Amino acid sequence: MTVQGGIGQPIKRKEDARFIRGKGNYVDDVQLPGMLYLDIVRSPYAHALIKYIDIEKALKVPGVLAVIRGKDLEAAKLAWMPTLMSDKQMVLPIERVMFQGQPVRRRRWRRSGAGGVRGDGARRRPEEGP
Repeated sequence: MTVQGGIGQPIKRKEDARFIRGKGNYVDDVQLPGMLYLDIVRSPYAHALIKYIDIEKALKVPGVLAVIRGKDLEAAKLAWMPTLMSDKQMVLPIERVMFQGQPVRRRRWRRSGAGGVRGDGARRRPEEGP
């Protein structure tokens, strides 16, 4: 008797052929009318004070619609969001980065202009903490 499937048995994947041939669809391939993109800049520091985030240059990049910082969310009373564990979590840090890789700011843009631009001009000046 031949066993098909189950633990330890190989399973032929249906999607592999199209990806190997370059015919797969990825999220980045989807383009809808009015669609915007979001970049997240993460902190390289494990613990730091945020002195300022200068967004003027970033806003001048063609296609950039907004640069959102923690203090912008705080002003709109959106700095904290509920989680599935019935507590709240900070969306973006306002004064202090708590861990390396923590999102520090977000940039919304249209694909036609600023798509994937790394040097978007926003200057960050964190001060490493203890």
